[in-house]
Amino acid sequence: MKIENGADKQPADWLKFLRHHWITIRSWLLFAATLGLWLIWYPVIVRTGALDGLLLFNARLTGDALNLLGAGVQVYDTVITSALFTLRVGHECTAVVPAVILVCALIAYPSRLKYKLVCAVIGIPVLFALNLVRLVTLYYIGVFIPDFFEIAHFFIWQSVMILAVVAIWLLWVGKVANVRPA
Repeated sequence: MKIENGADKQPADWLKFLRHHWITIRSWLLFAATLGLWLIWYPVIVRTGALDGLLLFNARLTGDALNLLGAGVQVYDTVITSALFTLRVGHECTAVVPAVILVCALIAYPSRLKYKLVCAVIGIPVLFALNLVRLVTLYYIGVFIPDFFEIAHFFIWQSVMILAVVAIWLLWVGKVANVRPA
C-alpha cells in the first residue's frame, strides 16, 4: 500500500485541476479584482464630493419618511434632527457599498449581460429601500434605546445589508443557474 503525500503529484494534475475549475477560479479572481478596484477608488470618489448629492438625497428621503411616521424632524444638509435625537447621514449610511458588492458579484458570475442587468436594476433599488428602512429604524433606536444605537448601527444593520446582498445574489443565481453562460 502506497501513501501519497502530494509531493509526487505530477504538474499535469494541477493543470487538470485548473482546467476543471477555471470558471470558478476566474469568477473569484474577477470578483476580487473589481472589488479591489472599488476599494482603491472609493476614497477618491468620497474626497471629490461625487457622492454628496446622494448623501443629501438620503437625508431628505429619511427625513420625509420619518415625518410621515410622525417624528417631526428637520433636515439640515445631511443632518436629521429633532428634540429627541440627531442623526447624521455619512458616506457609510448609503447603500453604495452594498450595491457595489452586488455589482462586483454580478460582474464575476458567468452569465449573460442581460441577466446581470436585470438583477442590478431590481437588486440595487431593493438595497436602497432597505437602507431607508435602516436609517428610519436607527433614528427610532436612537430615540428609544440610545444605548443600543452603536450595536444596531455597526453590527446588526451592516450585517443585514451584507446578508441582503448575498440573498439577492443567491436568488438571482438560482434563477439564472440553468442559463448557459455567455
